[in-house]
Amino acid sequence: AIRGLDLPYNYEAKDDEVVSSALGYVTHLMLMLSKYLQIPLRYQLVYSASRSAVRDRVAPGRETPSPTSNIYPLYRRGVDNARFVTAIEFLQANVRQVLTVRGVHYDEKAHMLKNLNELFKSEIIPELM
Repeated sequence: AIRGLDLPYNYEAKDDEVVSSALGYVTHLMLMLSKYLQIPLRYQLVYSASRSAVRDRVAPGRETPSPTSNIYPLYRRGVDNARFVTAIEFLQANVRQVLTVRGVHYDEKAHMLKNLNELFKSEIIPELM
C-alpha cells in the first residue's frame, strides 16, 4: 500500500480510482527520487494525481504522430487497456533503473512497492542491506 491505498498485483481486482490514485502517488514518489538522487528517468513521468501518465520520449516513428501517441495513461477508465499495461511496464522500468543506479537489487518477481521499499531501506539504513 502507498498512502493507505492498496496497489494489487492484479490491477483489475481494485476500484479504478483507488488504483489510479495509488499509481499517482508512485509517480510523484518516482519524480522526487529522480530529482533528489539526480537520476534522469528513461521514461518521462507526467504527474497529475490520479490521472498521471508516462511519456515515451522515443515514440514509434510515424509520418504524422498524434500529440498523445507517446503518452501512456496510468489509469484505466476510458483508455485502451494495452496503453495502461504499457504505462505500468514503463513505470516499473523507471523503478528498476533507479534501484540499479543506487546499487539495490531489483527483484523482477516482487511488487513494485516492495522494490521501492528496498531502496528506502538501503538509503536510510544501509548497514542492514
